[in-house]
Amino acid sequence: MLPTIQDLGRIKFRCCGVTISAAMDDFALRIGNRLVGNQQDEVGIEFTLVGGEYLIMQDCIISITGGDLNPQVEAKNIPMWESVFLKKDSKLSFKSLRKGSRSYL
Repeated sequence: MLPTIQDLGRIKFRCCGVTISAAMDDFALRIGNRLVGNQQDEVGIEFTLVGGEYLIMQDCIISITGGDLNPQVEAKNIPMWESVFLKKDSKLSFKSLRKGSRSYL
């Protein structure tokens, strides 16, 4: 159940025996990237069933898409499927599974 770094996959390498290995919910990954100003095929963090806690090392804009793992910053709920500004040294956490199984940061 560890977080993994995912992208949209490596389609052109199947002939070499490399699987596509892409995000399970490519729609959520694409939208999340767009919400923060990235190209839709940039990498993201995929959480399965649990999320954990993370210290934000610099001011940033994030989005949480996909399944609802109850994201919070400093113990306050933050919206999903929206751009959210986080300040340096704040704590991002995922408290519990509400709906779905995979979430994307």
